[in-house]
Amino acid sequence: MTDYMDDFKLLRRDKRLESLNMTNVEIYDQNGNGIYQGMGKTLNLSMSGMLLEIYDDIPVQLNYGISLEVSLHNEQIVTVKGIVRWLHSHDGNITIGLQFLPLTCKVSDKIEHFLINLSE
Repeated sequence: MTDYMDDFKLLRRDKRLESLNMTNVEIYDQNGNGIYQGMGKTLNLSMSGMLLEIYDDIPVQLNYGISLEVSLHNEQIVTVKGIVRWLHSHDGNITIGLQFLPLTCKVSDKIEHFLINLSE
């Protein structure tokens, strides 16, 4: 992992586990206008956020909103919303550090169960 990521590791509330999960992604600017709809994948996941890779170079900025449908194990799909907190563009792709907005109990339980199984 590169040096510029080290500072962000210190700010995290929860440990992130490496996990590759397909996602449907919708990104909204600060006025709520949709700027992107497409596919991506998680690179890591925690109870409070994720690192997401999108295969297109799009005009996303910090504090933009994201709505995701994330495919977990056993074909479970969870829908989460979050805020862009970190960005890195590379090779025509964008890596996004995402902080989740408050999760429902049901979604939180599914993510927690998935992470417990992932860490075993």
